[in-house]
Amino acid sequence: MTTRVLIVDDDRAIRVLIKAFLESENSFEVVGEAASAPQALEVAGDVMPDLVTMDYQMPGGGDGAECIREMKQRWPDVCILALTSSGEGPGAA
Repeated sequence: MTTRVLIVDDDRAIRVLIKAFLESENSFEVVGEAASAPQALEVAGDVMPDLVTMDYQMPGGGDGAECIREMKQRWPDVCILALTSSGEGPGAA
């Protein structure tokens, strides 16, 4: 079974890296990419992913936390992996 993945990150280079990593595994298929929270909601509705990798903080690109809440409301079965490169966000010390 292949897991359909949507990659959400405002940084194109990060999206490219995540996509390359996922595509190196046969069990993942990248079905979409988004650079902002509003775009993520639009693309998710179009491609209906099984998994979303979500940048938790997207400067100028929308709030990842709010986007996660909205996605879980619209599509409760989607799995979301929140990623961040800062010391803020869920579980930060």
